[in-house]
Amino acid sequence: KQRQDSIASFEKGGRAELAEKEKAEIDVLNQYLPQAMSAEELQKMVAEAIAEVGATSRAHGRGDENVAGESGGASRREDIKRGSAAAAGRLRG
Repeated sequence: KQRQDSIASFEKGGRAELAEKEKAEIDVLNQYLPQAMSAEELQKMVAEAIAEVGATSRAHGRGDENVAGESGGASRREDIKRGSAAAAGRLRG
């Protein structure tokens, strides 16, 4: 996100060469980061985690942690957030 913000700032400031440099660095970094999980994969993993821990609408935190631990995403915080939202929606019905 910080690099994306830098690109926007460089472009706004007329520093196209620095924006291009940041874009190139992002491309290199993305080659080494795990791919984000698709929505379908996330829903499947959430359903499995809910079944595994027997989560209810009052205590779905354990399922969130299971999803985040297994997702392999680049950002654990983002994985927990996405998993939590998916679990809450699923548990609400």
